[in-house]
Amino acid sequence: MTNSEAIQFERTTEKHLSAVSQFISLQTGNEKATPSYLQWWFLKNSVSCSLQHVELNGNIAGIAATNNFRINFQGAQHLVAMPQKVLTDSRLRGQGLFSKLYLKTEEENLKVNHVDFFLTFTNEASTPVFLRKLGYKKGISPDVFLIFPGISNLFSRKKYEVTSNLEQRDDYRFSATGFNNSFIKDDIYFKWRYFSFEDDIVMITHRHEHKPEAIFLKRVVKSKIPFYAVLDIVSESEESASLLIRYALNYSVRNFSAGLMALNHQRVEPVFKKFIRYRVRSRFHFLVKGKNETETESLAQTKFNFTFGDLDFI
Repeated sequence: MTNSEAIQFERTTEKHLSAVSQFISLQTGNEKATPSYLQWWFLKNSVSCSLQHVELNGNIAGIAATNNFRINFQGAQHLVAMPQKVLTDSRLRGQGLFSKLYLKTEEENLKVNHVDFFLTFTNEASTPVFLRKLGYKKGISPDVFLIFPGISNLFSRKKYEVTSNLEQRDDYRFSATGFNNSFIKDDIYFKWRYFSFEDDIVMITHRHEHKPEAIFLKRVVKSKIPFYAVLDIVSESEESASLLIRYALNYSVRNFSAGLMALNHQRVEPVFKKFIRYRVRSRFHFLVKGKNETETESLAQTKFNFTFGDLDFI
């Protein structure tokens, strides 16, 4: 970068989304981050977000974004920001743009959105920057459960209802969930997350009982093996959660999948003991940051309850 080159930091709005989408595609090869996806995932989030970008001679040279969520943390409601896309042009790395751009989102979140703390899942390249330059610490990474179908799932009758066009299910009204150290998810959240954009998500419910209970699945392939990621389970009891998992295993068998993949959320971890399972420990780079060192240390020692639906890379 030379003195003659004009650099400008700017808040990202709807008019910038096309250019931002093209930048992400060019830098990462990820075709998922379309303008409509970015608008839905960030700008239509009912809580808040922060989108910032940097322009070099009028062209996008980097982006930084957080999506913000309400969380039940230690028995009280807080607002958490999750940095989810921090990316600079590969030709400009090592010049400090990554950190400067991220700190723009942090400033907006603290002063405007009034965020209480920050949680993020980082990749191999960005993890050292977050740890060494941005004040983050390693948190307790969630474990992954692989849940496999048994004989009963291979031959059991279909006792559930499957919806793949979620826009047709606006009749559902989900009660708010708020397990300790997990996102608070109400009817508005579920409508935004699963009913308004994604077309490859499946919702499984009871066939003859119109209860506000469901399991949300998305097909993924890991090491060339197909699984269904459990994005969320909404259930009134452990018994109904167990029944929903049985439905999902039956569905996975019928759709030529090896089984289910789920994070160890407190709602379902006790239920997993009833199934054939394999536990994969601490595969994620999970980082935390509070408003000061004491808060950061406390967050680093806290076990959070995430689902795959809370993340932006599943």
